[in-house]
Amino acid sequence: MASQTQNGKAYECVVAEALSRITGFGIAVTPEYHKAKNYLETLDGDQVVRFERTASEAAKIIYRQESLSLLKTGDIRLQPDSKGQRGDVRDIVIAVPSREIGISCKTNHADLKHSRLSQRLDFVRSWGICESGCSDIYWSEIRPIFESLAEIRSKSCRTAEWKELPDVAGSVYWPLLEAWRKELVRALGNPGTESSRRCASLARYLFGNRDFFKVVGRHGKRTFVSVQGFNFGGTLNIPKSKLPSK
Repeated sequence: MASQTQNGKAYECVVAEALSRITGFGIAVTPEYHKAKNYLETLDGDQVVRFERTASEAAKIIYRQESLSLLKTGDIRLQPDSKGQRGDVRDIVIAVPSREIGISCKTNHADLKHSRLSQRLDFVRSWGICESGCSDIYWSEIRPIFESLAEIRSKSCRTAEWKELPDVAGSVYWPLLEAWRKELVRALGNPGTESSRRCASLARYLFGNRDFFKVVGRHGKRTFVSVQGFNFGGTLNIPKSKLPSK
């Protein structure tokens, strides 16, 4: 059975190929394309049919919305994962004269980011909320939790598993999330210009720094697709998106 990552890459390939068929644009033969194509070839026929059905519908929507029938030249490429680490969440880019049309592909989920907390991650600074970073209060609240996990890891010679630990939710997950929640409230501050700017920065972290269409294919008992537009920079042929202020 293919993993979620493999399914995701395979779906990117199917969406790119659907866009290529409807536009007539070629797909750049890159390592990313070869990798996605290889994953696609491991899937069973029924899964591929479901992928192709939703990808075709999504391609039609984007084709109409962006008036791609008026363009004679363009090319399609799959993006490397490293782009996402730099704030570009687009999986596929259609390069046409004077601009790019980006697409983020999801299959059976609509997640934005899989952000993680750690004992070293200064999320306030690294997520672009505020340069001053996390407060001493936050570090003092999360430190004992991570120290206890480090002790368990050490005593078990790295063999301990989550399922063996009593009340993981009560002793680890909820305390960490509560510390994160309170720090986020502190970092955003009281309502005002600076709070609005920080809130917009958090949204930028979640949605990325480039405009894109988000294709979400659902491939379970029911097969359907949704296409959402995120157009903060105004580069897509849809109404401009507004960043939140609170």
